[in-house]
Amino acid sequence: MSENPYLPLQTEHDNLIGKISNLRGYRELEIPSEFRYLKGAYGAKELEWKAFAFAAEGIIYGRIVLIEGVDSWINNIIIYPEDGFAVPILGIEMLGFRHRIHLIVADIFPLLKEDENLMDEIGFKFDDVGETPPMPKWAPKIFSRTPVFRKPRNTEDIQTAADAMREVGEKWLRFAESAKPLDDKDSAQQICRKRDDYIAHHAEDEPAKPFLTRTFGEETGLRLVNEFLFPSSWEIIRSKLWKTNRKSAS
Repeated sequence: MSENPYLPLQTEHDNLIGKISNLRGYRELEIPSEFRYLKGAYGAKELEWKAFAFAAEGIIYGRIVLIEGVDSWINNIIIYPEDGFAVPILGIEMLGFRHRIHLIVADIFPLLKEDENLMDEIGFKFDDVGETPPMPKWAPKIFSRTPVFRKPRNTEDIQTAADAMREVGEKWLRFAESAKPLDDKDSAQQICRKRDDYIAHHAEDEPAKPFLTRTFGEETGLRLVNEFLFPSSWEIIRSKLWKTNRKSAS
């Protein structure tokens, strides 16, 4: 393994964030301070949580989380569409422990029936990267049919997984860059319903919940899941507490 096995993923992550920040109407959200930065410990290992949230045209809420320690690197991105916009949900997660990549997930979750094949080409293309961990029983509720869900075995696998992450991000960006509200009320309602179901299922079954409550405490960990990672009410985000603190990108 290289001295920094996370570097290819960190590079693609930074490139994706840069492109997202150029979306029309991009603006960062002023989130509660306890969601921006936290210190905690998992056993004897000290960890830091850093996060920010944003919105853009066609996007009600996106959030990016980085948890770092001496030998740990966890990154999570999920972006949700605004009501009635035909933008699928983007989800990317990378877990690194003991200076090795443990798991990489990159997916575009379709909200309309006609988008169900979105991930097929990418998912099948990278199907032989590393090992396939067991998929949880609740996976169909929050993953497309063919997510990139892999455990790299070596440095080459990590680079290939980074390539997969780039392809997933670029495909999602094409939707986000052309985002327009739907005229079809039935389709618009379907998007809202599937988006909110996705959040509810994720909050209920989130596998990181025990890790977060152990690292940052029971109360804080549950708040991170239910109020920041998978907020149960969009009014939290639209409220005066979560104000825009950066002007739209030009």
